[in-house]
This record gives sequence, structure tokens and C-alpha cells, in this order.
Amino acid sequence: MVHSMEAEHANRLSTGFSALDDCIGGIMQDNVIFLAARPGMGKTAFALDIAVQLATKEAKKVAFFSLEDSKERITARLLKRKLCSASTLGESSSPDTGTITVYDNPKLDIRAIREIVTAAGGFDFIILDYFQLLSFSGKNTSARIERAMMEIKAAAAELHAPIMVLSQLPRSIERRKDRRPRVQDISCTAHIIPYADILLFLYREAYYDWEANPTSAWCFVEKSFFSAPRTVQMKWISSVDDGEFSSVSEA
Repeated sequence: MVHSMEAEHANRLSTGFSALDDCIGGIMQDNVIFLAARPGMGKTAFALDIAVQLATKEAKKVAFFSLEDSKERITARLLKRKLCSASTLGESSSPDTGTITVYDNPKLDIRAIREIVTAAGGFDFIILDYFQLLSFSGKNTSARIERAMMEIKAAAAELHAPIMVLSQLPRSIERRKDRRPRVQDISCTAHIIPYADILLFLYREAYYDWEANPTSAWCFVEKSFFSAPRTVQMKWISSVDDGEFSSVSEA
């Protein structure tokens, strides 16, 4: 029993953010990670940071499905990260070399994503950017969202790969004095939470208040098997048209 628990822990993936890993205990093979925030908070940047960490530090194969930005745009953002190189974005048959493969298609659904991943021989980590742009069917919004989450959870189990789903939170948040995201801000919460193994929110006060520290950022861990809700302080390193995150202890 002890050996199986140790093996399970060893197979967990790291986000590259030590404080966050301490909260969530790493990422398991069939986890669904739901990352939500308002536009401009850095959702895509955060996902790209994790993708680079997994590919370059853990030699994992990562698939990034962009339903909004072009492959060229995502690739350019990846290459701005110091650990990422052209070889990381190329094909490799070596088990010791990680890669990031970017797909751009605004009309993808979960079935198409599963087919692409299977045809590619599988991936160790899958990122979907972003949830509201996925094509899915249903009689109403609630039914469509629940169907999508069920399919994403089933896909993670079938493909033996964690799936990180990025999601935009509603504009109503910005009408509050305290704009920090809350669980109830998620549309159709009851149809999303049961299928998300890990629920994360990103927040940067400086996006709204120019007097706030521009490097301060927070990742709110609202759901995790390993801990009660916790707040992880991050550092935001901005550039002209992009940015990167790091743990405060690593800054």
C-alpha cells in the first residue's frame, strides 16, 4: 500500500510553482483543472508557464489547444519564455525530450480534441483555451455546460492525461468593490464544480488600480483533494504585450 502511494505521488506532475504544488499535491493523470479569471488576469500566460515547465523540466509532451489566438501568436508567446526554444516546439521521438504542440481551431469540440490527441500518439498534459469557445450541444446553457464538463472529465480518464480548462469569468465582477473572484462567479457552478478536481482563480489588483503593486498576483485554490481553500501569492512579470508568473519565493 505504501509503495503504491509513493508511486502515485511520483507520477504527479508539477505546475512549476512550488507553493501551488504544495496546496494541490501536484497534478494526477486524470485530473481536470479548471482555471478561471476575468480577461487580462493572465490565464493564458499561466497555462503557458506550466506548459514550458512540463516540457523543459519534466520532459513531458504537452498539447495546447487555442480556440481564440492563432498558432503563430501562441508560439511567439512561448518563445519569449527563457526556458522555451524552437526545439521544444518541434517534434521529438526521444522519451527524454519534452515538447509543446500548439493547435488552433475555433470550432473544436471534445470529440475532435480526443481524436487529435489519439492520432498524435497521446500527450502527458492538455490545455484548452478557452471553455466558452468550445463547441458543445444541449437544450439549454446548463445542459450544454454539464455535458461539456462530463466529456472533458471522461476524456482525461480515457486519454490518461490531465486537462487544464481555461475559463472567463463574467463582467459583473467588475461592478463590485472587491473584484477578487469567487466560486459563485462561475456560470452554472453546480454543473462545473463536480467535474473539476482542481479549481483555481487568478487575480491581479493592478489591472484595476494603477496605484497597486504591478507585480503582485494571487492564485486562489478553491478546490483541491489535498487542502482546504487557500491563497497562493504569485509574482507577475510583465512585458510589452505579455507576461509570466513565478512563485514569490522564486522571484
